[in-house]
Amino acid sequence: MDITDRQLTGIVRAVHLTVNGYGMGTAFYNVAPLERTQVRLRLYVSGRVRVEFGEQDIGTGTVAALTVADALSVPIDAVEVALGDTDLPRAGSSIAQASAAAVSSAAHLAARGLLRRLATLAAADPRSPLHQADPDSITARDAQLVGPDGRGDPAGDVLRRASLMTMDVISEWNPASGLAAAAGTEAQIPVRPDSTFSYGAWFAVIAVDPDFGLIRVRRLAGAFAAGRILNRKTAASQIRGGAIMGIGQALLEATTTDRTTARILNPGLNEYLIPAHADVPVIDVAFVEDRDDQINVLGVKGLGELPATGVAPAIANAVHHATGRRIRDLPIRPEMLI
Repeated sequence: MDITDRQLTGIVRAVHLTVNGYGMGTAFYNVAPLERTQVRLRLYVSGRVRVEFGEQDIGTGTVAALTVADALSVPIDAVEVALGDTDLPRAGSSIAQASAAAVSSAAHLAARGLLRRLATLAAADPRSPLHQADPDSITARDAQLVGPDGRGDPAGDVLRRASLMTMDVISEWNPASGLAAAAGTEAQIPVRPDSTFSYGAWFAVIAVDPDFGLIRVRRLAGAFAAGRILNRKTAASQIRGGAIMGIGQALLEATTTDRTTARILNPGLNEYLIPAHADVPVIDVAFVEDRDDQINVLGVKGLGELPATGVAPAIANAVHHATGRRIRDLPIRPEMLI
């Protein structure tokens, strides 16, 4: 079938949208204290460390491994994480951007408790280079205990001289009360009594075809202040995932229900529209320094649902900028703009 010039022009214009719009939307999410979380650390005489807690892995395992590796100054590949089993120490729910904050706090407490027990053991051992050193002055560096004079004692050697194959420490972090406990000691963290939020902002560039009402997101950029960021790579990935969810919310996703039978008419991916690769633009992510020592042990606020908020308002504002129409229903369909 031959395509006329007019039809070809329409096809080209449908692909190369013509009217640009710019919009911004804010994002914020409450940092709510949830259930207490426990973590068990086990140090082996080989120098390897096992981290155990009973939460499912939605990236939390990586956070726990990084936290322990940093606190004990051991290579990340020396840390093994076991999770996702209710026989393991209890952990809170994976909701309300609380998982990373709770698990990292408990993991850090466990690591500090383990370091304290090792330091006490080394200081009491006449064969240790750290004999009679103040345990509070002993730190961790390069998988060793290091005294104030710079002398070191590998953690595995401390266990070996004490005829120990392993050393276990269980920690508990209660975000509601701010009570922290590890290795038989307790501490009270001054948790802020009022509301605390993670913040962000999304900036969107869109293009709209004035004839067909088609919208394409050309670019998204977001900046976020979410407390201490434990892993920028996975955090940026989570923010981009939230941005894609926001694109779906703004332009594609809607559940349709039959008014007579109340049945869902688009129950599968054959009928329910979600963003494909072609719908997702370049997404730039930036983090804003946001230190708050009255949140938890490490000042981690978490990301969770935060990145998905603000995307749809940014796109809707960009549509208004491009077309002059203020759309207040989602998703924004082409027929709303024609």
